[in-house]
Amino acid sequence: MWAFIFLYKLVFLWLFFYVHQKYYSHYQWDFWLIFLDASQLYDLLWQSPTEFLQTFFHKPISSEKFYLSEQPRAFFTAKLYLPFVLLTQKNWLLSSLYAVILYLIAFYFFAETLLKLFPKYEILVYGLMFLPSLTFWASGTSKEIWLMVCIWGVFALHLQIFYLGKKSFYRFLLIVFLFFLLLKVKYYYAFGIAFALLTERLIYFWQNEKFTKKLKWAFSLPILISVVLLSFLHPNLHLDFFPQALYENYRLTLQASPQGSAVDLDLEPTWSSCLLNSYKGTWIGIFAPLSWQAKNTTMLMASVENTTLVALMILSVLLFFIYHFTIPQRNLYLAVASFLFVLLMATFLGLSSPNFGALSRYRIGFSWILWLWIGMIWEKWLKTKIKTLRKN
Repeated sequence: MWAFIFLYKLVFLWLFFYVHQKYYSHYQWDFWLIFLDASQLYDLLWQSPTEFLQTFFHKPISSEKFYLSEQPRAFFTAKLYLPFVLLTQKNWLLSSLYAVILYLIAFYFFAETLLKLFPKYEILVYGLMFLPSLTFWASGTSKEIWLMVCIWGVFALHLQIFYLGKKSFYRFLLIVFLFFLLLKVKYYYAFGIAFALLTERLIYFWQNEKFTKKLKWAFSLPILISVVLLSFLHPNLHLDFFPQALYENYRLTLQASPQGSAVDLDLEPTWSSCLLNSYKGTWIGIFAPLSWQAKNTTMLMASVENTTLVALMILSVLLFFIYHFTIPQRNLYLAVASFLFVLLMATFLGLSSPNFGALSRYRIGFSWILWLWIGMIWEKWLKTKIKTLRKN
């Protein structure tokens, strides 16, 4: 199975490069600039170790040597790819293969952890590896590979610590390390995942009858303080500046988007405008573009998956209520956490980057959760139908 998955990823790696050559030749690819900057760091390591250390741990002395020196998150990703560039002597294809292996290891760690809680969903969980959007964008030397490594790692460690009882110092240390990487690569995802998991812990403590009220408050106070402190993770997340940061990114996206490839939400740099447009952001953050919105080949490819997702999600909601499915209390906490994570990320990304191409890429950090939900509901429905057939 893993040999097949690896070959499948290699096919998409070739497709990833081909699509960029054919359809995105009008601008410099960020994954390629990340590789070039990592290669420049490699040269600097041998030419001037002192300057390399200054550049690697702080900022470049000679910023003109690097393409991404003015983009801290992209440049940090280039630093993360330096070990692969070292191993492969500045070969992009081999560096990408190492990145693919890292991606598969992270998924294996997450999948095996999840299956200890839900052992009957093996086909569903491993089926996530074949989602076209996830497979396509998590290719090459992209930020998305590190995004998925961090997200799957944090989720897996959270499940191990709080649901499987595997509390250990190295797991707490690793979850902090992965959260730090996520904060540096995609700070808004770090905010989303931290908010969702902290809220899940808060609900767990207040719903657990084993704890007295004093203990519940004792556990809840540091969690509530942590939730408040999340707004200080990045300047753009500060409550007084957040609507402005969201609006600026929204305007830049619209200006850079060809006609028909983005949605104009009439957003204003105020909290009231953000809240009034939040449902639009959520919709396009999860589903755009749909088949009838596709203007070119790449949009059409993305829209097929999105349209399928819409159809299956509507049917899943109907099945859930028609058959009166219930969620066990233990799983309810995870359902709340995943719902909050999807809602936050879809809304923020939809409002700040309403470009169809950008959204199909950015949403891969949470869209796999939607497919898990759908798969679990359909699996439950199939079991119900099989039981009925056996009775008859």
